[in-house]
Amino acid sequence: MPAAAGRDEDEDEEEEEGPVEQAARAARRAEEKQVKAARRARKEREHAARREEEELAREEFKALATEYCDRVNVRRHRLLAQAANLKLPPNPLDKIIDQLGGPLKVAEMTGRKGRFVTDGEGGQVYLRRNAQQECSMAEINLTEKRDFQAGRKLSAIISEAASSGTSLHADKRAENKRQRMHITIELAASASSGTFPPSLLPSLLSFFLNARI
Repeated sequence: MPAAAGRDEDEDEEEEEGPVEQAARAARRAEEKQVKAARRARKEREHAARREEEELAREEFKALATEYCDRVNVRRHRLLAQAANLKLPPNPLDKIIDQLGGPLKVAEMTGRKGRFVTDGEGGQVYLRRNAQQECSMAEINLTEKRDFQAGRKLSAIISEAASSGTSLHADKRAENKRQRMHITIELAASASSGTFPPSLLPSLLSFFLNARI
């Protein structure tokens, strides 16, 4: 084998070398081992230093992130506390329903899922529209229509979302044959478009509350 032959030749050369040459060879080998050991130790120190830097960077980032989250939470709780103390005006539709006697006397046919109802202490409580009705949300508008047509509720509010195919006329099929007074309010722009004129809202509310239905 070539490798075996090479080792045999080196051994033969070592046997032929004198003590001085062998000592020099041994010194070179020891020096090479020292150089390799020094390189290995330097790489280990570099890796250790890099790991230490990365660990310090992680700890610093964690501290900064924790401080930032603490500041955000403090600000969040402060904003929530401020929002809880805001005295916002009631929803115009809820105000109209409340002035007309409340949900038990007003049939609401809209696309809303819930509304604010005045409780016994004068506060506002959010309830789903079917909370006081034995029906699902899908049937709430039809149930409200039946209550109005049967005379169980003498006022009705209907929006564009529920107006399609809805008739509240006093025909022969309706138990409530009282004369209707139909008040139509059509805004110049819808609220969803972002161009709702705020100055129009007080006049609308005043008109509804002062109207005799």
